Amino acid sequence: MLIKSYKKQLLELAFDNHTLMKKAYRLAGIPYSSYHRNFKTNPEVEITLSNANKIAMKISELSTELALAKIRKSGM
Repeated sequence: MLIKSYKKQLLELAFDNHTLMKKAYRLAGIPYSSYHRNFKTNPEVEITLSNANKIAMKISELSTELALAKIRKSGM
């Protein structure tokens, strides 16, 4: 059985929820340098579980906010 990395799971979650990973990092309180190291300079560096959880929570929050904004815009 192949287990996906946290990074791959987060990228899929962000893509599915139309969220920018950079924004999720910032809102989770994780420094930009960590984002840059994880996604721009060294693809072999993995995200820690605690940071992955923080980022996943922010992606979910952003997704909810986006859905609510669409509902408000449609007048429901």
